[in-house]
Formats: sequence, structure tokens, C-alpha cells
Amino acid sequence: MRRATGCKDVATQHGREALTTTLLLATGEALEVSGGLDEVAKQLENAARSSAGSLAWFELAADGERFGVNPGHVVTIRRGRE
Repeated sequence: MRRATGCKDVATQHGREALTTTLLLATGEALEVSGGLDEVAKQLENAARSSAGSLAWFELAADGERFGVNPGHVVTIRRGRE
């Protein structure tokens, strides 16, 4: 499991904790990404509706590393850890 942040390590935005969402991939890897649950779900839905092979782009919550995910490989999404 690739955990990008600890429970108390979440970056702050404008003086408050930033929202994170955890993606569980078909490989068993879990990724904690920046963004609220609804926002991340919308990005996955948009990529899934686009042409075949389209990726949903996110940033890891811990360090802001940008990466793309094939939405067909996402098994579940849930709110990140607080």
C-alpha cells in the first residue's frame, strides 16, 4: 500500500486541512490524492466517459507528485484519513 500521508500530516490550504481521497486500485495499491471525494469521483467519471485510454490526473497528497490513473483500474474510492 502506498500511503502518501500520515493521519496528521495532511497539507493545509488557506489555514485549514486540505481534503484527501483514497483510491484503491485493482493491483491492491492504495493512493491518497489531493481533493475531496466528490471532486475525485467527478474526475474519474469524466475520464471514463472520454475516449478509450483516457487518464484521470491527480496529485499525491503528501508531495504533490502528479500522476494519471486509468479509471477502469479503480476498485473503490473513499474519503482520505483525517
